[in-house]
Amino acid sequence: MMFNNIDKNANILRIIIDNSVQDNFALVSSLSRILSDIFDDQSCKAKLGEVINIKKGIEAIINKKVINNLDIAYLIILAGRGYSLREDRNSFYLCDDTAVTPIFEKLTPTKPKLSRNDKIKSAILLTLLDSIEKDDDYILRTLIRTVPEFIERVKGVSYLGRFLSINEWIKMKEEEPDAIWEETEDGGMLKLKNETLVHWVFANLLILQMRGYYLQEVPALSGNSYTFVKKEHP
Repeated sequence: MMFNNIDKNANILRIIIDNSVQDNFALVSSLSRILSDIFDDQSCKAKLGEVINIKKGIEAIINKKVINNLDIAYLIILAGRGYSLREDRNSFYLCDDTAVTPIFEKLTPTKPKLSRNDKIKSAILLTLLDSIEKDDDYILRTLIRTVPEFIERVKGVSYLGRFLSINEWIKMKEEEPDAIWEETEDGGMLKLKNETLVHWVFANLLILQMRGYYLQEVPALSGNSYTFVKKEHP
C-alpha cells in the first residue's frame, strides 16, 4: 500500500505544508505536465464514472503511472479543496465542480516543522487523508471545542486583530518555551505549558489552510484568542 511508508508519508506532508497556500492554477498547471489526461473537461461535465476516495485513487493512479511525492501532495491539496477524483473504465479524472478557489495573502513564508519524528508526521498525513472529505463546519466545530485559543466567530462583531496564516500559528506553538513533541501509539502530541495539541488537530488545521482559512487575533479578550476567517473567490 502506498501510504504504509513512513518516510515517504513524512515527505509528502512536508510538501503539503510548504505548498498549501498555492492557488489552484499553479497546482493544476504543475500536475497537467505529468497527468495531462486527468484533466478532461468533457468527462467531468458528463460526470463519467464514480467519485472515489483520494487515498484509494492515488494508489490506483500509481499502479498506472510514475508520479512523485510532489504530484501526490498536489493531488491531496486539490482534493482538500473539493476537487473530485472520478474513475471510469480504468481512467481517472480530477473535476473541479465543487472546488473552492482560495485567496492567499502575501504573508511571510513560514514553514513549521510539525515534529522531527517521521512517525508522527506520517500519522498527521494519514489523519489528513481520513478527514479530507469532512466539511468546514464540522472541522471548525471540532477544533473550537478542542483548542482553547480558538473561539467561534460571531456575526456583527468588529475584529481588529492581525491575521496569521495557520502555518504561522503552528510555528508559534512549536517555539513556545519547553514545547516538545511526544510520540504515542496513535501518532504523538505537542506538549505545551497550557495545552496539548494532538496530531489530528494539525491535520485538520492544514485542511483548513489549503481551503483558504486564516486566523485572526481577538485582542479584546484576555490571553491569546483567535478566530477563523476564510478568504475565497465568490
